Amino acid sequence: MAGERRAAKDEGLIGLDMASIVSCVSATVAAIGSIGAIVVALYVNHQAHLPYVIAFLRYDSDQYSVSLVVKNVGNGVARDVRLVGFDYTMAIGPPAKDVLSKGFIERGIPVLVPGGSRETIVNAGKNLEKSLDKTNEVEVSYSVKTLLGSKRLSERFTLDFYSFAGNLHIDSEEKRSRIALEKIAEGVCSQ
Repeated sequence: MAGERRAAKDEGLIGLDMASIVSCVSATVAAIGSIGAIVVALYVNHQAHLPYVIAFLRYDSDQYSVSLVVKNVGNGVARDVRLVGFDYTMAIGPPAKDVLSKGFIERGIPVLVPGGSRETIVNAGKNLEKSLDKTNEVEVSYSVKTLLGSKRLSERFTLDFYSFAGNLHIDSEEKRSRIALEKIAEGVCSQ
């Protein structure tokens, strides 16, 4: 009888120990899952607030010109934005290199906020026709703040003058309105 009581008591302890182990393992798995979810949430939040700086050419049919644009299309602040590899032979002419080298192409951009951009005309008029078969690959690099400090990101972009070849030159509504207003003003002033 005493042996039976002891065996029942031992079985109860084994059952209790097994329940404790299962409970402990479940709590550990839940804690690891919660920590993982927090890490993923922090990472996704951080990625959603990163800058993304791009470089491209913009054609202006009113001015018959092409501008180089550097723009932050991301959601974070880009610092120390640098543009490397711009081919000045694509620019308007030798004097243009002197002018362009004083701006952001050579000196960079200290801070570029989300949606912010810098733009400069790099070619226009008859010189544009001479550059329509050219392309140029540039590298844009910038610093971002991360969870672990600061790091430098970079990406390459192809500037393609050739894609503007054959564009029809049509004045915008804005330009036509401006010209009409100037003619009206001339008529009023001459009277």
